[in-house]
Amino acid sequence: MALGANRFAVMRDVAMGSLILVLIGLAVGVGLSLAASRALSGLLVGIGHGDGWIIGGVALLVLLTALAACWLPARRATLINPVDALRAE
Repeated sequence: MALGANRFAVMRDVAMGSLILVLIGLAVGVGLSLAASRALSGLLVGIGHGDGWIIGGVALLVLLTALAACWLPARRATLINPVDALRAE
């Protein structure tokens, strides 16, 4: 972290590192779940191609959970005094 960075910049940097991985995982997961639902729709009764609402809802729930999980470490990073962190190393 930069010595002159404000709290918002520190929080953004810490949170964006985690959220990029979450978004990549969501993209892969949604793609694979759509492919699996198409493959299994002929084998299982009650599974159709139009289950996108459920997949989208679960993806949104995962995204909100990841945002909450990224917020706490990002907030902790903003509370650290950069001078004390440099002295500790």
